[in-house]
Amino acid sequence: MITASIIIALILLFYLLGRAADLTIHHIRLVAERLGIKIFFLGVLLGLFTSLPEIAISINSAIDDVMPIAVGNLLGGIVVLFSLILGLSAILNRKIVATEKIFSLFLIFLYILLPLFFSLDHSLGFLEGLVLVLLYFCLLFYLYWQHRSQATSGGIVIRQRQVLLDVFLVIFGLTLILLLSNIIIRLTQVLLSQWTISPFIVGLLLFSLGTNLPEIIVTFRSWRQQIKDLSLSNLLGSGMANPLILGILAFSRPLTITADFSFYLLLFFVLAIFALILVFYRTGRRLTQNEGVVLVVAYILFITSQAILLILSVINL
Repeated sequence: MITASIIIALILLFYLLGRAADLTIHHIRLVAERLGIKIFFLGVLLGLFTSLPEIAISINSAIDDVMPIAVGNLLGGIVVLFSLILGLSAILNRKIVATEKIFSLFLIFLYILLPLFFSLDHSLGFLEGLVLVLLYFCLLFYLYWQHRSQATSGGIVIRQRQVLLDVFLVIFGLTLILLLSNIIIRLTQVLLSQWTISPFIVGLLLFSLGTNLPEIIVTFRSWRQQIKDLSLSNLLGSGMANPLILGILAFSRPLTITADFSFYLLLFFVLAIFALILVFYRTGRRLTQNEGVVLVVAYILFITSQAILLILSVINL
């Protein structure tokens, strides 16, 4: 009975976390648009801000000494972003036309893969963390330089009072995100004390979906407003943010990675998904509805395979 109540509470808390992040992102975007930030680069920056739940979960995981949850959440989030959410975005928009050069896309994917490759020796240390942080800013500068001549996102006239209100709501949203993520971590600790489940798996399957609710919300909002560039660039920005957060965590304290069969399965699916996207991209520099379906199916296969491994491990125990 207690377990069921905790699960229901976690679902509700993840929903509230997504709404709080959406509130924060919306008002950050208003300020950014007033500054005339280019639409693609705005999406990349929003991608970083939509990762606020991951950042908050990581901070609270570090405080409560359950880092495997944060690691599983950040690595699993890569699959959620580029299979489930990107696939849904392609299905909803019927097609996604990409303006990125394939070399730029390849660089982004290579950067996102780095923490997985670094983790093959079962750890992420100070040096790997430093590399991930530095490469993030190098890649960010490169993307900004690539889109320096692109049209701006369109200025919005915002009065000083409105700006102050936006800033207040951003601070309120950030506070709410930190508070909710702290409660989520503490409830998860209670759940883990009752079940013999790896915290890494919990982060990989449950948290990776829950903390990416802002990206799902932005995807549906972009679809309704017919802003397809924002949807794609937002996902790329979110994907880039995950290695950055891992890098900051590893930079501050070494992370132990359990490179078991579940981890290698994760690596296989990430490589397969990135390969599929690059192949789809070369056929007209766009993602069609059918290709979106393929990506969503890839996510279902990933979840199914990880769930089977989880069930087998519980049975063996």
